[in-house]
Amino acid sequence: MSGAGGAGGVTGGGVVDTAGEGGWIAVAGDAGASGGPTGEAGAGGLLECLEDCSLPEEMCVIGVCDFELGRCARWPVVACQSGDGCCPTGCAQDDDADCTAMKVVLAPASSGNRSQDGVLGATTFAGVMEEQRFHAFFSFDLSGIDGTIESAELDLHYEGYMSPDAEEHFVVQTVAPPIEELLDTGLRTDAFDALQSGAYCFDTSMTSGQAGSVATYGLNETALGYLNSNRGSPVAFGIVADGTLGDSSSVEGIRFSDGVSPPLERLTLIVEP
Repeated sequence: MSGAGGAGGVTGGGVVDTAGEGGWIAVAGDAGASGGPTGEAGAGGLLECLEDCSLPEEMCVIGVCDFELGRCARWPVVACQSGDGCCPTGCAQDDDADCTAMKVVLAPASSGNRSQDGVLGATTFAGVMEEQRFHAFFSFDLSGIDGTIESAELDLHYEGYMSPDAEEHFVVQTVAPPIEELLDTGLRTDAFDALQSGAYCFDTSMTSGQAGSVATYGLNETALGYLNSNRGSPVAFGIVADGTLGDSSSVEGIRFSDGVSPPLERLTLIVEP
């Protein structure tokens, strides 16, 4: 099946309706079909595709004729839509009956920060303060996950922006187990090091205008491998902000939660049974 979720469907006579755009595209042998465009190449009209643009052997792909170039174009179906026989990446039974995967949304099991001298902090601040670097972390409990994690997204809440700079850049990384060491109340410089030495997941920047917002980031294949390898156990992500150590009065960084209100971060998993 070529799929059509959100990208238009094929009508009688082989004419593709590009839903939402109000346009019609004639495929091979259908120039002049009812409701479709007419014309001849070279006369300000349409070129015809020389082959059937449908792809019955490929799921989640729709083939349409590019009537300006006279050749087939392939477009992936990305919308979660029941009844088109397609389950795009990131969709689950919750929003697409064609899927067998389930969507699981996890709130943090724990969160906090570690300073350069190994002190455990309650807020999820990442940056520099009083000549100390701070790395933030969030952990999630995967003990109830049974199946293969096909895709994952991490929501980050930009609770506070504390910097004179126009933007602050940060990197999100995996944290190697045992995760319990992050919550040890003793001085653990090794826990601080663990937050900055994991595998790369993604990096981005924040500005003061984003304070109070929640941003969603898709996790890469490395992060998916980490999550699948640790199903049934806690996992964690460390957040490391760029910045140069300031003097004792300087504060420069990002805070994701204040340590008092429940964090708004979420880990969303698409799990195939």
